[in-house]
Amino acid sequence: DLETEMEDLESDLKLVQDNANLKCRDINAQNKILQTKLNEALHALDISKKECMEERERNIAQRTIYTNNLKEATDARDSIECKSTRLKEFVQVSERELEQNEVLLKNTQMENEKITSLLKKNEETTAH
Repeated sequence: DLETEMEDLESDLKLVQDNANLKCRDINAQNKILQTKLNEALHALDISKKECMEERERNIAQRTIYTNNLKEATDARDSIECKSTRLKEFVQVSERELEQNEVLLKNTQMENEKITSLLKKNEETTAH
């Protein structure tokens, strides 16, 4: 009877061991699947990280171009404003000179009229 009980216990132990071995194989298979998924996720993460770095480099390059363009535009605007100011000053000086020239022209015309009048009187006096 003890021998039968021992055999039953050994049989139960073998079943427990077999069951444990099956569970270990199942866990190992699940671990392999999870490891594969983890490796795929890490690979995708590496690709994503690389793409992010490339996008960052493109953004930096675009920002540099934008900054350079902005500086050129600002310099051009400043240059135009400076030229515009100088042009306005030139126009003001030219307008003053024009006014002065108009006054000189009127004075010269008046002088010419006086000279013409004197010449006529001189001719009349000389003719008599």
